[in-house]
Amino acid sequence: MDEFAKTKIGFTIALLATAFALKPLVDAYGQIGFIFFDFRITIKIAFLITIGLLGIAVYFISLQFISTKQIALFEKVSGSSYALALSVPVVFIILWFLVIIGGWLTKVVTIIPEMVWNILAGLISGIVANTISSAIRKAINKKDNESKQSENRKKELELLSRAEHLIEDGHFDLALLETGKIMEMTLRQAVTSATGESKLLTMYTLIQQAHKLNLLSNLDIEQVNSVRVLRNNANHLESEITKEQAKEAVSVAKRMIKTLSFAKGIAGYNWLKVNRSEAINALRGNNKPLVSTVIVHLWDAWVNRDGAISGEISEFFEVALQNNPKTIIDMFSNNKDQFNSWLNQIDTQMFTDYIGGQVEQLTNLKVNLSNSLKNFIISSKSESDQKIAQIIKNKIESISVREID
Repeated sequence: MDEFAKTKIGFTIALLATAFALKPLVDAYGQIGFIFFDFRITIKIAFLITIGLLGIAVYFISLQFISTKQIALFEKVSGSSYALALSVPVVFIILWFLVIIGGWLTKVVTIIPEMVWNILAGLISGIVANTISSAIRKAINKKDNESKQSENRKKELELLSRAEHLIEDGHFDLALLETGKIMEMTLRQAVTSATGESKLLTMYTLIQQAHKLNLLSNLDIEQVNSVRVLRNNANHLESEITKEQAKEAVSVAKRMIKTLSFAKGIAGYNWLKVNRSEAINALRGNNKPLVSTVIVHLWDAWVNRDGAISGEISEFFEVALQNNPKTIIDMFSNNKDQFNSWLNQIDTQMFTDYIGGQVEQLTNLKVNLSNSLKNFIISSKSESDQKIAQIIKNKIESISVREID
């Protein structure tokens, strides 16, 4: 049981204790209330409903506590009961107030029948009850998910540390098995967070689900699958695992933990955000073997972009065009529609000052990009590359730097 579950139990029991402490007051004044549709709604009734809902919440939390696995139904019932219990006093007061107002209005404005006003008061109270309980349930679910993610992250880091120590001690097969556990745990948490489903899935199915949900890019899929195959071979075929394979598996697991820290999102963008400094360094020409990986993720981020992401990945395009325009030309070489879409957005993506005071900087960027493309056109031996570079150059030179007031 995680810390949040323990805290939730503590709060529920504390509320029950508070309610019983107030029982003498309820016994003394419990018959005070109001008439609603010929029924007398009293403080005692509201008190008993609150106590009953809190009791149900504690009961199902207890069932979850003694259960050997996480049961979604128990969590849902306990959370809903807890939320409704907290909303009962507020709804009781609001309904009471509306009935008093209604009684006054029906005397002043005789065209409004008492029944009509009671129906309206009931609807308003129902909406308030639903709003309050929904807000509480969402807050509980959010806190619960954050707590579970935090607990899982601790476990993942512990397993990661253990895998690294196993490599140091020469137990490469055991290190790979630990790494497989990390990947499965990370994938399961990411898929559950994205879909809300907690059913058990195989490692292969988890990978496919993560890919379908766009949590992993094609490159990530290849790397994770390679580790999965190695793990299966080590488990069932007793294949010998080398130190390099074990270290590479740990490296992939580390990237997965960082990338999938985002419960939902775009795999390519997540990777670029997590590995920003390495990606920028590669595009500047300081780590050429990594360039192809960066471009794969940049393409994924661009194709699956939204308005905000389009602006946030502009830096990668700028660095690539200044240092090696060939990377961007190759990226769009097989997709004319995406290339034209990118061209049409260059002005807002790269040459619009949204925060103020950057006009001079963006003007210099425009000059630098134009010069870089000019040099590439002169040095390139490919006519098709020269043609695309010229299109980009013409587009950039036609743009005026804008400042948003």
